[in-house]
Amino acid sequence: MANGKDPLLERAKFFREHVATVLNLATGSLVLSVTFLHDQTGHLRNTWLLKRSWWLLFLTIFFGVGYNYVLNIYLRQEGARYNTLLKILSFAFHVAFIVAVCYLLRFGLWNIS
Repeated sequence: MANGKDPLLERAKFFREHVATVLNLATGSLVLSVTFLHDQTGHLRNTWLLKRSWWLLFLTIFFGVGYNYVLNIYLRQEGARYNTLLKILSFAFHVAFIVAVCYLLRFGLWNIS
């Protein structure tokens, strides 16, 4: 332990803050895209890109909340058995967010007038 701080707690704090940041980005992307759609109805193309983006943003939020929940259990029990689950949730969380943003960008580029 360096400087009297637990490295596990420091890492957990970093991961929790990172997940919270990505969750805020996912939620903001979802809300802003709904607002954009509300203002632009009638002449939109390739709306399937937006629908996929929404589903993936919902999955991102779900995986992020699940990651935080499992991280809390991991810290309380100091259980290494949750390490694999944390890695899987983190991977799914990040991949869903990146793919959702790609779909959202593709939709936006198709509909710039």
